[in-house]
Amino acid sequence: MNWIGITFLSAGFFAVISFVDKFVLEKKIKDHRGMTIYAAIVGLVIGSLLWLVTGRPLLSLIDAMIVIFTGMLTIWSMALYYMAIMDDDVSTVIVFFQVTPVMVLILSVVFLGETLSHWQLIGFVLVLASVISVSLSGNEGIFSFTRSLKLILIVDFMLAVSAVLIKFTINNNSFLGILCYESLGIGFGGACLYFGFSSVRSSFKKSYLLIGRNVFLILLLNEGFYVFAKGLMFYAFSIGPTALVSAVGSTQVFFGFFFGAVLTFFLPTIFKEDIRRKELFRKTIAACVMVFGIWLAHSR
Repeated sequence: MNWIGITFLSAGFFAVISFVDKFVLEKKIKDHRGMTIYAAIVGLVIGSLLWLVTGRPLLSLIDAMIVIFTGMLTIWSMALYYMAIMDDDVSTVIVFFQVTPVMVLILSVVFLGETLSHWQLIGFVLVLASVISVSLSGNEGIFSFTRSLKLILIVDFMLAVSAVLIKFTINNNSFLGILCYESLGIGFGGACLYFGFSSVRSSFKKSYLLIGRNVFLILLLNEGFYVFAKGLMFYAFSIGPTALVSAVGSTQVFFGFFFGAVLTFFLPTIFKEDIRRKELFRKTIAACVMVFGIWLAHSR
């Protein structure tokens, strides 16, 4: 499979993962604070297994510390992400996530000395305009800076910092080695949340006692899919052109619209995305502009 198929597969997995997260949070656990610990447990387990299976790759001390820290940033950002999907449609949150590539390039200019072309600046404007468009209230037609948008913008920044830090290590290490250590960092970051915040410990213990075995297995499987999807995206970047991989990866927004519409239509008591024709049309136009803007932002 070439990088295009791999990127599409990764984008589809990421969209599915978000809907499963939404279902588990709203219908089963009903408290976002404990969800982060499940993700951390799976990250630690999968990272350890990958490290053993791939021949126990060793990174230099500096590289290992950087990659582990990026994993910690990832799990801390997921804590905010879980809060956001409790407040808003999954498809809308997915759109907000697409600001991350823009922030990556801005940070690359500041810290890596990269330069921006006029076309890249136009790409930035298109992406931000798309986010603002999706943030418009469908009933009032005014810009609504919702809590979910605020949270995801913070998440975007944290993920962008993580991506820039990874750039310092990616050329000297295999993508599997990077994935192993980042997954370990996810586990360590979760441990910091668990031991640092009593509310997180209480929520996790309560949910662990209340949820059934099936829900627990769904959580483990879903977090495993997250690591798998991220691995696919890492691999796509290692074999494909960055600009095109980023653009194809941003088609996750279309997967979000499609899955949201299908799930709401067939399972309306479980999923309640806004699938009014006017709303879907507005989001689809914004998504098309966003994909084009991301492609421009990563072009030279």
